[in-house]
Formats: sequence, structure tokens, C-alpha cells
Amino acid sequence: MTICGAAIAGYAELRPVDFGRMIQLGPEQARQLSGYVGPFVASLLLVAAAAGLARVRRSVRLTFAAFVLFTVALLVGNGALGEFFLNRRSARDLAIRIAPLPSTTEVVCLKCLPHGLPFYLKRTVTLVTVDGSELTSNYVLFDLKTNPRWPSNVVPLAERDQWLDAQKRPVYLLAKTGSKSMLNQISAKRGGSVVQLTDDYCGLLLPAPGGS
Repeated sequence: MTICGAAIAGYAELRPVDFGRMIQLGPEQARQLSGYVGPFVASLLLVAAAAGLARVRRSVRLTFAAFVLFTVALLVGNGALGEFFLNRRSARDLAIRIAPLPSTTEVVCLKCLPHGLPFYLKRTVTLVTVDGSELTSNYVLFDLKTNPRWPSNVVPLAERDQWLDAQKRPVYLLAKTGSKSMLNQISAKRGGSVVQLTDDYCGLLLPAPGGS
């Protein structure tokens, strides 16, 4: 199993874009991942060598040492690799790119809600949604379905344009890359340039009315 893991990791380092496509990573993230794979491959090969030696010598001590070495290698030697996958599941990198926005800017998520984004931004965000399915709270989903008056920071998609028209301060729109065309349509009507923030998300800054 260790040898198989090393072989897979080796392929990820040699063919990062192809491997990234297999695990649904964009080219940028795949190349970033390849930088962490070398230490991971080395640690797996070291563990495999220790396990092989333990089997040849039939040594309980060496077997135990190989097990401990495997655990230490995963926890200590490959912390960067673990952090990479942790960040991929969260909105930490995305928040870092958005953070320079002035505090007066309204951050609006169009049909998406990156996990942990409000936490990393240390501010609330507005969600534009069809039915609130981007939220994870069953209580909130039930309330949205049964209460015709939604919270002020949850906007029905059908009312998106009216909501944007009513804003008096800059708005930063965030959408998944697959919905980039939606941002392009808004940009053509309201100005601003769509920016690719990460492989998964793009953004559009709309200035305040009158440029204030």
C-alpha cells in the first residue's frame, strides 16, 4: 500500500495537471500541489524500506518502528500537504484575496457560499440564492421555505437586479467559475472587470453609484 501511495504521489509530481484533473483540481492548484509531493514521496519510500526490513528480519521492534515512522511522517513531514487540502476545502485563500477590500464594501455571493468565508473575512456576507441551498443549516433552510420575509442578507435571485440598484456603497460580487458568464453580464451593464480569484471562484467589484 505504501509503494502504491508513493507511485501515485510520484505521478502527481511528474504530471501535476493530469493528476489535478483526476481529483478535480485546476491547473494552478495542481502545480501548487506538486511542490508538496516530493517530501511525501520520500517519506513513503522511507516507511516502505523500514517495513521491508522489518519483514525480512521478522523483527517486532522494526515493525513497530515502521508504524511510528509512518505516523510521524504524515503528521510532521507532510504538514504543508495537509494544509493544502485543508485550505482547498475552506475559503482561506479566497478570503486573503478579498481582504484588501475597504470595510465599506458589501461582499455578495452569487449562488455560492464558500465554506468559512465570513469567518476568514471577519465580516458578514450577503447571499443571492434561488432557495438557500448553499446554506448548511437545516433550520435556516426550513425558515426560508416557510417564511416569505427572508433575512436582509439573503436575497432571492429573482430580485438580484433590484437589490443591486438599491445599494449605496461598493459591492463585490463573488461567483463560481462556472457562473462567470453571469458576472460578465452584470459587468457589461454596470461596469467593472471580472477577475479570476482562484481556480474555483471569480469576482467583480461594482463601484458605488456616482463613484463615491
